Amino acid sequence: MQKLSEFLEFSSIDNKLYWRIPSHSAKELYEVQWRKDHPKPWRFRKVGDIFWKINTGDTIQTALEAEGVDILALETKVRYSALQQVAFADKIVEDAKKHFGKDNVDQAIDENRTFLQQLEEAVVRITSQGKQTAKPKAPKLQLVKNN
Repeated sequence: MQKLSEFLEFSSIDNKLYWRIPSHSAKELYEVQWRKDHPKPWRFRKVGDIFWKINTGDTIQTALEAEGVDILALETKVRYSALQQVAFADKIVEDAKKHFGKDNVDQAIDENRTFLQQLEEAVVRITSQGKQTAKPKAPKLQLVKNN
């Protein structure tokens, strides 16, 4: 579930996803929602309840298991939602190749990959240099992960 949550956080096209998941006993039905724009993107509640229980990607599985939610059913639905987005992205790339030409699309993808790789390397270099510096200085760039 953790890897699926990370995939959604970094790669989801959709800003909000919603599923209805049964409990293991199939006596209860839960609403589970993921929201990209929220520091704690996961929330769930029993169908009919008013208040949501808010969670991070690190804690959602444990919280749902404590409620008796069928985690395998949730993982299946989340995986299907993610793969559906992959299929749409593939269609977009194929349509773009028809309209702009394969070479132009491949070049754009390669340039984007190169840029992202250079950005990642720069961040690693900057954060590594900060750790190696003996003098405590105010950081010029600080990376913060919201949970």
